[in-house]
Amino acid sequence: ALTNGSHQKEEEEKINESQAAANKDDGNPNTAQRFRDELAKQRKLFLEHHGWNEAQYKVAVGALVNMGSMCAKNVTASPLEIAWQKLKELGYKMDKNALHNYLYVSSTFSMPSKRRLSSSRRAGNGSLLDFLDDISESDDISKSKADPVHLDSGNGIQNSTEMEVDVAGEVALCHDFLFDPTEQSTSIRVRMLVLQGKAGEAERLLDSSMEGDELRLRTYAPVFQAYLDQGDVPSAFKLFVKMKNGKNVVLQPETYVQLIACIAENGHFLNGADAIEGIEDLDYPEGSGPALFNILASELAENTVEITSALAKRLYNGFQRGFQRQATLSSLKMMHLFESLKVNSERALPDELIVSRVRIDESTGICPRSGTRLRLIQLDSNQKHQFKRGILHLCSSLYEERHQQKNAKVTEQLQKFGTWLRKRGERPFTAILDGPNIAYYMQNFEQGKFNYHQIKFVVDALEEMGESVLVVLPKKYTQDSFVIVKDSTSARQRLSVNEREIRDDLISTGKLYIVPTGSLDDYYWMYASVSMEEQYIPPNNSEGRWPGTRPMLVSNDQLRDHRMALLEPRLFRRWYSNFIVNFTFSAFVGEKCVDREIGFRTADFYSREIQGNPSLNDNGDEIGTCWHFPVADWDENEGLCIRIPSS
Repeated sequence: ALTNGSHQKEEEEKINESQAAANKDDGNPNTAQRFRDELAKQRKLFLEHHGWNEAQYKVAVGALVNMGSMCAKNVTASPLEIAWQKLKELGYKMDKNALHNYLYVSSTFSMPSKRRLSSSRRAGNGSLLDFLDDISESDDISKSKADPVHLDSGNGIQNSTEMEVDVAGEVALCHDFLFDPTEQSTSIRVRMLVLQGKAGEAERLLDSSMEGDELRLRTYAPVFQAYLDQGDVPSAFKLFVKMKNGKNVVLQPETYVQLIACIAENGHFLNGADAIEGIEDLDYPEGSGPALFNILASELAENTVEITSALAKRLYNGFQRGFQRQATLSSLKMMHLFESLKVNSERALPDELIVSRVRIDESTGICPRSGTRLRLIQLDSNQKHQFKRGILHLCSSLYEERHQQKNAKVTEQLQKFGTWLRKRGERPFTAILDGPNIAYYMQNFEQGKFNYHQIKFVVDALEEMGESVLVVLPKKYTQDSFVIVKDSTSARQRLSVNEREIRDDLISTGKLYIVPTGSLDDYYWMYASVSMEEQYIPPNNSEGRWPGTRPMLVSNDQLRDHRMALLEPRLFRRWYSNFIVNFTFSAFVGEKCVDREIGFRTADFYSREIQGNPSLNDNGDEIGTCWHFPVADWDENEGLCIRIPSS
């Protein structure tokens, strides 16, 4: 504290230098200076009343300033409830760094929003604390009210006054009067205005005090939520568009769902509903009805691939309340607070509103509630290029992670592999095999090993089905002996004569691609899928081939490695749905297999992502668009189905 007090002069010099850049409130150039004058008066009054000298004053100020840093380091806020009051009593000149510490602590760690505190206070008009109350009220940050003043015997200092204090709000207000507002200080002031029910003023504060590039979703969120809670759809929609167009605002699925639910709750998705006020100025071609819902659902689908069960319930409740006036179209029942949506497989009437939890038939992609068939959405050319860039990045970053150095060669080798696949001049490969995944399949028993006979078994089965096969293997497994890991222990495996023959035959016939040392083989067969010309084999084709996209990637790998999370979720899910084919067969024991039957299954018959599809009646006439929203914490084939009747 003594050390901090000794630097008081330096702090004062910094404050004086920053005055030129001080914030001017409400267009009044004198506000900041008036506040500084009040601080100076309070300081003088305090010293006179208590008879302190400058050294004592500096020690006290240093202790209180240092307390902000100590609270930050110790992750606690409660001491600042008193310390902030004492700084005001001292008439401290509010150093910028000290305010930042107090602001950080009071807004980050647990502290009651308001607490009644006793404080010595100067009586009469114009005191620092009166001034702070005045500007707080004019700024709508605090509605603190002092109890009646009780004067000491002629000394001008009030012995005891109780008042309600919001420390974070006051610190933010002081900061913004003296210095340029920050996102943190503005956010606190916005929060306080929202708590007072003044969302419009909070939004105007944001517009006036911060540049567009500085605003984030967390800054807007309290205002947006306030509009939603008030049912103020026009204001919520305008702010939604403003956030969506913000340079550094990243909207979350919750943002879209909250808006959609609020619009539904207020009846704007009903056929013939009035357009949302002001929406014509926001570049939206539709202002109400099912068409507006389709637009917003499409935007949500571009933002995410799935929602949570909590968001699904929020949508249900919004439609249940908003469509009560058209009870003939809605069979939605009010849900209890802790009630969960239950699966509904009953076929809906053509003119019935659907907001139901459904289970999609995984073998057909048909929704039993609406009769709509969900489609398998393919990657377009731009998405394929984006996916390839993602795989190249993963390949490079994995090498750097393992070897603590960069090596451009690993990505060059992967790109050469892709070029070779496209230009080899022979029949394109239609089935790319994840060699290790097949060789190790069901080999988790005592005699289990890397089994070449299983690879040959799958290769032969696919060739009998008319496929052109390529096996991808790391170089390690093409040696005569190599180390394998079983039950967390290492063992050396030596290939038998028959296994070496299988290996050599795959190499000599061009059916084996050897992945260079230092690269992950998964990236090679993944890269292959988006490096070749895509072909689709329809069901019931004359050649009797397996229907689906070519090249197919034969693997049971769920690809849950943490690095896969770096790929854009929509791209990864869409890619996985289109190319992965799973397999099943009885494990080989050495060269023998009891049941030599093999089964193949596509990973998905439909894309597990948000999608809208035409809904048809029994005559084949379109009666609206049916939307399906996968829900992350429901079963894999379950989701929320929403269809608003078109008439």
